[in-house]
Amino acid sequence: MKIIALGFGSLILNNVYLCQQRNKQKTNIMKNEETLKAKIVARLTKWGNNEEKATEMVKEHFDYVNTYYTGVSKMAEVIMYL
Repeated sequence: MKIIALGFGSLILNNVYLCQQRNKQKTNIMKNEETLKAKIVARLTKWGNNEEKATEMVKEHFDYVNTYYTGVSKMAEVIMYL
């Protein structure tokens, strides 16, 4: 975070820019999570689970799995056995 104090106006513009960047990062994270959830549901249905049941399992266990595991296949496997 680099702040150049050329005047009060530039400080405000810099803060606005930083807020916009943070909001953009949050939006990207949300999009990535939705994409990841869709991929996990697709993998679970490929392995023979019902789509509605797979969606329900992902909603229930996604936070835990996303914290401790990486990769769609491993996440789907862990969710299936939870």
